[in-house]
Amino acid sequence: MLVVKNATGSVYSSILIDTNSHCQPGDLTDSYGWLVQFVLASLAFASLVIKRLLEPKSSRREWKVWFFDTSKQATSAAVIHFLNVFIAQLFQGDPCTWYVISYLLDSTLGLLFIYVSVKMVNIVASCSERYSMLQFGEYLEPPQWRPWFYQLFTFVSITLAEKTVVTIVLQFKFWKAVREVILRPVTNPKLELTVVMLVIPFFVNTLIFWVADSFMMKKRCAKRKLLVSRLDDGCQERLLAATCGESDLATASDTPLRIRHSTVDIG
Repeated sequence: MLVVKNATGSVYSSILIDTNSHCQPGDLTDSYGWLVQFVLASLAFASLVIKRLLEPKSSRREWKVWFFDTSKQATSAAVIHFLNVFIAQLFQGDPCTWYVISYLLDSTLGLLFIYVSVKMVNIVASCSERYSMLQFGEYLEPPQWRPWFYQLFTFVSITLAEKTVVTIVLQFKFWKAVREVILRPVTNPKLELTVVMLVIPFFVNTLIFWVADSFMMKKRCAKRKLLVSRLDDGCQERLLAATCGESDLATASDTPLRIRHSTVDIG
């Protein structure tokens, strides 16, 4: 409540101002903030488990390979999330607006940066035997922890570089005007926190996780098709049915492949 008095000391007017209508420093890491973050992490993890359970049994990954595939994404998302929380509380102003802008930049500009970086690493890994374990999604046969660790370390390093670039972009004065309007309709601090740290990240993360995970599976299946093309028809059908699904049988046997004697790692 803000009370304004005139020169004589009598009450001139009384204006009700809710000074806590938006997020305040510390809200992201209070008990409610941690609860929202825990719910987000649980929902993101559940979405990946559900995706695996919905995969056709013929092409469903073993749990170890699934863990290798998803843990890199989950670790990267966690690193970005906690860095965003730190940055949002470090900058002046409503931390929720800083968080959502930083997060959306990560999901657009940052995602492009990560995509290009991963492509470059894969090119180097495919051209050099020394760095072959950095080929994302390939864990040798049977799946081994060492390639996964190298890929995880590389992916987190790329994520840290991406976050550095995004933080530099956040210094532009343009974002001050964006912050003033982006969450203006939301006047409840807990609702603002829920929208910023749960609703928006849940839908964006789920979409990114599912697309990236599906791409990883298709890439691995394509390499299996190249390998089994060297076998007789009976072996092709049995191996593809066990790894890529029935729908891939025709494409593997009908598609002419020029390279039939190269060694291909199966991830």
